[in-house]
Amino acid sequence: MAAGPHKLNCEAMQRERFLLCLCVIALTWAIVSCSSFNQQTEDNSAASSIRGCQLASSSTISPQLASLAEAYTLFCYGELFGLRGEMDKALAELEKAGTRLPQSGYINFEQARILIEQDRIIDAIEMLDSTISKSPDMAEAYVLRGDAHRMLLDIPKAVRDYRRGAELGFDEATLRFTIAELLNIAREYDEAIVELKRLKEIEPDSLRADFSLGRLYLNIKEPAKAVPYLEAVVAAHPGDLHSTMQLFEAYQQSSEFEDAIVLARKLVARMPQDAQFRYLLATFMEQAGKLDEAIEQLETLVKMDPDFAAGLNCLGYIYIDKGLNLKRGISLVRAALAIEPHNSAFLDSLGWGLFRLGDLGAAIKQLEKAVAGLKDLNSEPIICGHLAIAYKMAGRTKDAEEYTAILKSASKDDSAIQELLNELSSISVSQKDEEATVSLKDAVLR
Repeated sequence: MAAGPHKLNCEAMQRERFLLCLCVIALTWAIVSCSSFNQQTEDNSAASSIRGCQLASSSTISPQLASLAEAYTLFCYGELFGLRGEMDKALAELEKAGTRLPQSGYINFEQARILIEQDRIIDAIEMLDSTISKSPDMAEAYVLRGDAHRMLLDIPKAVRDYRRGAELGFDEATLRFTIAELLNIAREYDEAIVELKRLKEIEPDSLRADFSLGRLYLNIKEPAKAVPYLEAVVAAHPGDLHSTMQLFEAYQQSSEFEDAIVLARKLVARMPQDAQFRYLLATFMEQAGKLDEAIEQLETLVKMDPDFAAGLNCLGYIYIDKGLNLKRGISLVRAALAIEPHNSAFLDSLGWGLFRLGDLGAAIKQLEKAVAGLKDLNSEPIICGHLAIAYKMAGRTKDAEEYTAILKSASKDDSAIQELLNELSSISVSQKDEEATVSLKDAVLR
């Protein structure tokens, strides 16, 4: 009847229950008879146990011990009804047990577990509040209350209770992992990392902690720290595509292209017909400056899968941007656009190809479409840079200013960004050209 991911099995709770059991055993032979009877009976074990509890409560020595025995009997009733799925009856019996033994936090704890089974989360939290007031050192009560708060999506309270449970001795791996996941959802990334490192102390070989640490370091833009954790996951599970893609992202963000190429080569060798892995290998080769090898891989890719639009565009853009073969590059990009006609990256490639070809009007038209399709201009400084250059070349320096600013705000460590900035600075437009362009634009608007 436990709720949540945590195994509720506290030593203090076991001691309390064990002492109650000893009292009943000391008072009457009926419990022993009940146990023996259960072992010999093949019918419903819960029903047999209930009959045994009835015998146990009928034999007493003193009123005080009788009350204790009755409380334990009613508690057993509650648990057994719960095992039979009769939750309302279980709660009724536990409530009776609580009146016989009002100082017992454990009885309230069991009531809370059943209430959670019935999705009565608010009632369960109130019952756990009572449990904790009676047994403030009961770690499992805090953990179960954390589960209840988590079900209500109250992350701060859930984390608070889980941490208190851990402080009181329930410091097990799953609990630490749950705390970290909640902190990640709350975007408390630094605290989540602390919890995951504590998990690694408890469970040094924990791959779930490794994966989560890698993902968190990517979230906070520290990819170099993510790499060793994700490498450990991929080494243990080389066939796990999700972990592999996360590792590729870490390699790319940290500019560790050689390591990315090594991993991508292994994947291509193992799955030569997989277009995605061959595409990744080619892009990493291009970023590492291995242009000839990248082209070779992409040519193989487009022959193998002529409908792989990203591969067509990537190969076409290389031919265009590097000035290697403008006509073939434009042809490849047009093939990609036939598959994905509204892809901003593909439209940018076509516009840049037309610009390199000297068709300035057609280039601006395509580049404007590319920019119009972007949700966040700052996320694509290259596309914005291309439009800025085309505008400036056309004498539309004022139109170019917004996109020039975006390009200038991008990372200066990116060689492609620096090349575009250099190209922008090399374009000179006279005041006369600018005035003529503005006049022409106004005439068209009128």
